[in-house]
Amino acid sequence: MKLLFGMCLLLVALRVGCARNVWDHQVQGFHLLVERVKAALQKEALEVLSNIDLKWHEVIWSNVNMSQQCQEDVLKFREDLVHGKKYALHMLDASGKPPSGILTGNLKWPGSYSQCVEVTKERHDITFNGKYFMASLVLSEQTNQTNINLKLGLCVPSSCTENDVILQIENNLFFWSMVKWRVVKVTAFLPEVAPIGPGTITAIVICAALCILQLIGTLYDVMIERPRKAAKILEANAKGATSRKVIPEQEGIVRRLVLSFSIYNNLSKLLSTKQPSDSITCLHGIRFLSLTWIILGHTYNYSFESIDNPLALLETIKTFMFQVVLQTMLPVDTFFFLSGLLMTYLLLKRLEEALEEGQSVNFWMLYVHRYLRLTPALLFVIMMTTWVIPQLFMGPMWHSRMTSDLDACRANWWTNVLYINNIVHTDHVCLGWTWYLANDMQFFIIGVPIVYILYRCFYAGLAIKLLLRIANFGATAVVVAKYHIRADFFLAEIQEGRKKPDVRYTEYYIKPWVRIGPYLIGMFVGWVLYKTRGMRASDRCDGKMVLWLVSFGWCSAIASALAVVFGLYGVYNGAVLSYSVNMFFIAIHRSVWAMALGWMVVACYHGYGGVVNTVLSWTFWMPLSRLTYSAYLIHPIVMFVTYHTAESTLHLSTLNVIHYFLGHMMLSYGLAVLVFVTVESPTMNLLKITAGNSDTSNNRRPSDYNRLP
Repeated sequence: MKLLFGMCLLLVALRVGCARNVWDHQVQGFHLLVERVKAALQKEALEVLSNIDLKWHEVIWSNVNMSQQCQEDVLKFREDLVHGKKYALHMLDASGKPPSGILTGNLKWPGSYSQCVEVTKERHDITFNGKYFMASLVLSEQTNQTNINLKLGLCVPSSCTENDVILQIENNLFFWSMVKWRVVKVTAFLPEVAPIGPGTITAIVICAALCILQLIGTLYDVMIERPRKAAKILEANAKGATSRKVIPEQEGIVRRLVLSFSIYNNLSKLLSTKQPSDSITCLHGIRFLSLTWIILGHTYNYSFESIDNPLALLETIKTFMFQVVLQTMLPVDTFFFLSGLLMTYLLLKRLEEALEEGQSVNFWMLYVHRYLRLTPALLFVIMMTTWVIPQLFMGPMWHSRMTSDLDACRANWWTNVLYINNIVHTDHVCLGWTWYLANDMQFFIIGVPIVYILYRCFYAGLAIKLLLRIANFGATAVVVAKYHIRADFFLAEIQEGRKKPDVRYTEYYIKPWVRIGPYLIGMFVGWVLYKTRGMRASDRCDGKMVLWLVSFGWCSAIASALAVVFGLYGVYNGAVLSYSVNMFFIAIHRSVWAMALGWMVVACYHGYGGVVNTVLSWTFWMPLSRLTYSAYLIHPIVMFVTYHTAESTLHLSTLNVIHYFLGHMMLSYGLAVLVFVTVESPTMNLLKITAGNSDTSNNRRPSDYNRLP
């Protein structure tokens, strides 16, 4: 009642103060009112602590075999708590306590880390500081069938050790709950920033060097290069030239290198909407929307460790529209499809151009270009994640989540750089979501010779692709049978928990022999587009036949895509798949999805996409699609910071998810712009310089960015 009355007074005071617009009086009145509310709350807390039959601190702390100093400090803390000392109330309040919502899975009771560590000797004239522990407990095996895990935050005197906390929990929590808990782990979290080591210093130096290069390049571009070009245009106009195009002069290597880092130049490339007449314009929209789908799925998936109502998700997954979220593996297959399509289409065009010019294609340089195109941005993100971000954030939830990830990056970053992190050390992987890049690079390595064979002898190339498809089906069947993989992948993860190692992830989800199917289909579609450039179906068929083919193709593609996305709706609502149906669905659903995409791309490319092609080819998507690589690398880090730097748990609801999803999108793409301008675009400019192409201006063909989906 006192709290409610105090809050009402607070609102009235603020309203009156704003109406009068008297800032000094408002601030003074606000502080006075806050002090009165705090005094009322402290008195209320004392009354509660004096009259309650079972005090929470007595549940946890009693006289058991603790270390001597810890026992003395605990007794002092309890005595001061009874007498209403402010620091003792803060420590009690900072410890986790049973909240509401336990029946919906709310077993994360973190308390308040910041409030605990604010209790210091100097501030409160005591002999100890507040020390925060996070305890992980599970029910004993005799009573536990579902691996129920309890996270409990405790604020204790700084003299207490992890062993003291374990003894207290094991001897006292039993009497409170009448259920025996087993302590899995107790970790102390100190208010100390991670030490700045050589890795952090190196990262800061690299970032500073990049900033200096960008500053120099931008100033040179804006103050010298562009005025020089403008002067040449004026000079040409004065001589009666009819074109505004300036014939480029031979550029020096230093000048070209400097311009490679120009922010103005790189932003112009990012925002450019120029594209060749034969470009596949619908891919821009597909690329952006696919990453949007992935971010939506990860918004749910990565929040699972931080929400206070995880069991509510069991009801959410039964809804029809939530099947879209459950199938976020499909947009990853979309990227594999796009990668295979673009690699085949562009390489076939290059082979044709080389043949016409009497030249040959340097296949080794294709691999070098691909490696150098991907790796700098990846290394930059690994560097920032491993050595810089840990300096910016702290807290129990942050450290408990990120410690293992950071250790993995420090130990196994080389597997990412070699693009073998989907095969080597898969149980301790750095930046777990980069398994996609490893698969994509491996597919590219085997795809290039297949395309060459396809170009020289179609039937030989087709036979190789068919053999790979058969091997893909066989490998998938073996993995599914051996590791008992279920089609309802997400539900299996919830029901069975994430085991160590998680074979669903290490042996099925990330393995190239399981995921190559959509890439091979993309290669076939790329060959079809190459062979049918400039053609329309009406060139070979009459109007009625074209209408029938287009209608049949669209109906089949839409029906197939919907069947893949919503086909497991019944399973998530209690239906059980037989062994054969489960195997069949897992084996073909990726291929069915890729074939539906293949029809859509072919139809849009040849002018039969209608409103679908209009939407997907909107030029607004082009800059966003160029950012998908950097945004893909960054977006999980944004989510980790959002979820795990919070001291309290999050509540899962549709509106909250929309809020987080939109925030993740904005932050991921905003940071992706920085990575693109700082690392990606300069890398591509430098690659062009080393390849002998001096064009580092805005005239660079935007289609070159399509090489990476």
